Amino acid sequence: MAVFWEQASASPLELADAARGLCRIVWVVGWSRSKAEMTFPDRIMARLGALVDITGNTEKEVLDLLRPYELQGVVAFTDSPQVLAATVAASFGLPFNSVDAARRSSDKYEQRSALQKAGIPVPGFMKLTPSDFPKATDRPLPLAYPAVLKPCHGSGSRDTFFVRDDADLRKTLELCDKENFILEEFLEGSPEPASKVGADIVSVESVLLNGVAHHFGVTGRFSFAPPFRETGSFFPSDCSLEDRRAVLTLATAAISSLCLSHGAVHTEIKLTPSGPRLIEINPRVGGLIAFLIARLGGPPLAALAFRLALGLEVEPPPAIVSPLISFARWIPSPASATDLDEIAGIDRLRALPGVESIAQNKRQGDRLDAREGGATGYLLAVKGAVGSYQELRQLVAEIDNSLTVTYGSAQPSVTSC
Repeated sequence: MAVFWEQASASPLELADAARGLCRIVWVVGWSRSKAEMTFPDRIMARLGALVDITGNTEKEVLDLLRPYELQGVVAFTDSPQVLAATVAASFGLPFNSVDAARRSSDKYEQRSALQKAGIPVPGFMKLTPSDFPKATDRPLPLAYPAVLKPCHGSGSRDTFFVRDDADLRKTLELCDKENFILEEFLEGSPEPASKVGADIVSVESVLLNGVAHHFGVTGRFSFAPPFRETGSFFPSDCSLEDRRAVLTLATAAISSLCLSHGAVHTEIKLTPSGPRLIEINPRVGGLIAFLIARLGGPPLAALAFRLALGLEVEPPPAIVSPLISFARWIPSPASATDLDEIAGIDRLRALPGVESIAQNKRQGDRLDAREGGATGYLLAVKGAVGSYQELRQLVAEIDNSLTVTYGSAQPSVTSC
């Protein structure tokens, strides 16, 4: 099994455990800048499977490097390698989304264009290339402010910004890498919050069996941190039954419109006064979703992804019935912080009812950058389960109050959402 791995993926230890009894893993690394940022030691990954570093290789050279392993499956747990993974799968005749479908779903501009053409309700949008940056606001924009700026290729809320006007857009583009961006309409949420616990954004978790989408359910999101960083999720969402039906219907239509046919799908949707509006679709298991579903007795999603990739039979997901609500809460730093001095209060945090595990992602002296996004830039990840949404709302407040964090110097400010 070729597993395209990067830092934002599940831990190699977790994936190796999920593969036990199903397949041997060939770790494919070096296909993106994330290889330079890897903190998981290569020597340990090599003990968990074969390690293939494709840094600097052409597509043909990648295929030649993988050919000796006689692959029987290909999996990518993040967005960036989807096109390359689809190319490898197609070359070896293995199950995966088509290269065209992978390209459409992994490029935010191409994805929105396809969804709009299919009549799926999406925000207004436009593309900004590096050559546009100096003159981005010299001509009338085809959408109104406020707007959201994000890279065409990216995930985990990296380089995602809320912009209020032309000056804000120019200032924000100066902070970003010179790559293609998409500027899209900011959708206002409902006057009556759709969630009492978190944001008015939800996600639908699905698996495609024989091209048909089967949904595990709807996941809630905690409120975002400035500029637009994710702070975790909880399952199931506390949205109304009417909203739940509407977002499931929209997710089914959107997945079909992109011609996705294989694997897991994570569909992000915003609840607005005029109904649900699609934000984006990711053809992989959502970042924290595997834990949230497994904690409530659902199937292990990594093992399910391996079985699908191997062409093994997979049953439609059962209804997840539990008296509990699972959660994974990321603790972000202020957008202005550039380095971490100290985190105090972790012992108090561990003693809170409902908290089951704490993972520290940043330590004293580590550099901080609000551009990094929530998926990799958080300080701590707090996971567990509670018995009610009221308990969850109270616990989120207690988590924040339990910690005392000190930071180093400030960096250029960004606009809050």
